[in-house]
Amino acid sequence: PPQSPVSQEPLLHSATTHTMADLKQMAVPTAPCRFAFVFPMASGHINPSLPVARSLVALGHEVHYLCRDQMREAIEDTGSVFHSEVEQMPELYEGREIDLFGATESLKREYGLENESFMTAVSKLMMISNELMLPGTIRWLRTINPGAVLYCPLMNSNAAFAAQVLSIPSVALLTTAGPGSIQRTYAEILRMSQTTEEMIVKELEDFQPHR
Repeated sequence: PPQSPVSQEPLLHSATTHTMADLKQMAVPTAPCRFAFVFPMASGHINPSLPVARSLVALGHEVHYLCRDQMREAIEDTGSVFHSEVEQMPELYEGREIDLFGATESLKREYGLENESFMTAVSKLMMISNELMLPGTIRWLRTINPGAVLYCPLMNSNAAFAAQVLSIPSVALLTTAGPGSIQRTYAEILRMSQTTEEMIVKELEDFQPHR
């Protein structure tokens, strides 16, 4: 097949997670590089990635986003290429309702979790959702063949797993309000759900699909 003008060489020979400084260093080589960005449609999670994408494109690199259609306009405005998460992940979405967290409501019904608190249900379904997202994420990354992956660690850990499988360097972009913010947010969600960390851990240990 014809060779792409974009460099296909891996930028780092490691599948470990790197820092934003590493990502900046990755943009230094003169040959254009290709980056894969994986983010949810939650604006607070994807918005911090947009200036990064715009800067990389301005330097002559390619940026490909895997996201929801609601974010297509904002993504393409950076000069990046949009790819539909729903189209790329039939294992998760086919025959299920699409919602903010993937297909959580449908999966709750499938696993009999309709009466569970939000935190308990999401915690139980996290690995199940990741398992359903992984095949499509891996296929997409193989097609894009990026030098590095940038992703939201809170809602797209599937990207980190897929990058590790394919030995592609990955960078987690913290999209919340600084160090310590997650712990406070998590504590507040637990309080609103009238549950505790210990209760969640026990629920997860007793959840049959985890055994």
